[in-house]
Parts: sequence; C-alpha cells; structure tokens
Amino acid sequence: MTESLSTNHRQWSVSNGQAYRICGSTTRSLPPGAYTCFTDGYGNAVFQPRSLVIDELIDFPGSLPSQILTELNYFWTMGESDAPSVAEIMEANFRFNLSLEEYAKLCHRSLSSFKREFQARFQESPGKWLLQKRLDYSAALLRNHPKMNVTEIAFESGFEDVSHFSRAFKAQYRFSPIVYRQKSSTVE
Repeated sequence: MTESLSTNHRQWSVSNGQAYRICGSTTRSLPPGAYTCFTDGYGNAVFQPRSLVIDELIDFPGSLPSQILTELNYFWTMGESDAPSVAEIMEANFRFNLSLEEYAKLCHRSLSSFKREFQARFQESPGKWLLQKRLDYSAALLRNHPKMNVTEIAFESGFEDVSHFSRAFKAQYRFSPIVYRQKSSTVE
C-alpha cells in the first residue's frame, strides 16, 4: 500500500512503512518530524526539519496518509465533543489561584479561544470576573463563618496575598474584611 502527498514540486510517499520516497530519492528511515524537502545542485534530496503546522494538515485531509488522518480525526472530534463548558469550569474552579492559561487548559481551549468564549458568556474579562466572584465568595464566608480568620478566608477564596485581598475587598465593599464582618453580624 502506497500513500502519498504532492505539493509544489515536493513529493513523498510511504510504502508499507518500509521505505520513504521523497523528492525522487528513496530512503529507508527518517527521524520523526516534519520536513521541507528540496533537491541540491546535484539532484540529491535534502531534508530540512521544521515544525509541523497542524493547520497545513487539516487544510488538505484527502492527501494525508490514512494513519495520520485517523489520528487527526480522533483528536478533532474529541475536542469538539468533550470540550467542557467554560461557565461550568469557571464556577467549579474560581477559588483556585490558577493562571488564565491554566483555566484555558481546563476548558480544553487555547488561551485566545477561552478569552473570546468567556467574554461572550459573561460580558467581561476573565480577570474581572474572577476578582468579583472571589470577593463575593469571601463576603459570604465572612458573614457565615465567624470562626474563620481573614487569612483563611483570603486563601479559601483564591487570593494568594492577604494584603491584596484586603485592598480589593475594601475597594469593592468600602470596608475592610474585619469591619465588614462586624457590620454584617450586627445586622443579623
């Protein structure tokens, strides 16, 4: 069985996984990777390693060897069907101090796709949403868990720095966390 790809004077084929015919030459082995193939001044095939660009493969699926095409289709459909909801992932994980890149990975998306989908869903940036969500959660902890100290609440809410938590909390609620707790306990 021979499968081949031909584009702009570059040709390669695989025969039963035994030999590779590239640019008119045959070789028994190639290191793993992608190559740009050209002929030198003497007609010899020269293989220059390069980074594999998935978009190049997806644009021409009919010219791919069947094993590669099968693997690409598997990952392509897996990505479409198993991509979790951005809203579900964020609601379940906002208390963890993760980078936006890590949130994007949890959502099975690139960073730019994650930001775009997040903006469409929540009408604000992930950073602003996370800050607001963490502050709301910390306010609820301050009201409902009087035995937790401010440091525990800050860390439980996803803040890495207690002073940043206190500044952000005061900017949002006009009171420090301790004063907010005292005022909320007198209201009840």
